[in-house]
Amino acid sequence: MKNLFVLLAFVFITAAAQSQSMSEKEISGTWQVTAIADAGSNPDKAAGLDGALFDLYPDHRFQLRLKRGSGTSVNYEETFQNATWSYNANTQTITAGKGMKIKVSKIDNKVFFELLDTGVTYEVYQPV
Repeated sequence: MKNLFVLLAFVFITAAAQSQSMSEKEISGTWQVTAIADAGSNPDKAAGLDGALFDLYPDHRFQLRLKRGSGTSVNYEETFQNATWSYNANTQTITAGKGMKIKVSKIDNKVFFELLDTGVTYEVYQPV
């Protein structure tokens, strides 16, 4: 009986922690990197997107804005101008620009973008 209780508790905890699916409509918008959740094998490269903005416009235009400067003089360097994005809801994967693949996951109301080519995972949120 004790083992059954432990098993049931484990099942409920695991189910609550699993990622939730997101729709294309939920993905659209501006996402700001707030933290590096997993630096992968290259922590220096991971820090390069700290504070970056991923713009996933509803018309499928894509832009990545990298944070430059600090304090009140923060500027953003725009990259991937005139690029596009698509979303595969089955795999929860965004393909942006010229082959950048981003795995999207939502766990406990937190959203994460994993850059599949580097293995770096960022926690992101929509500031607006």
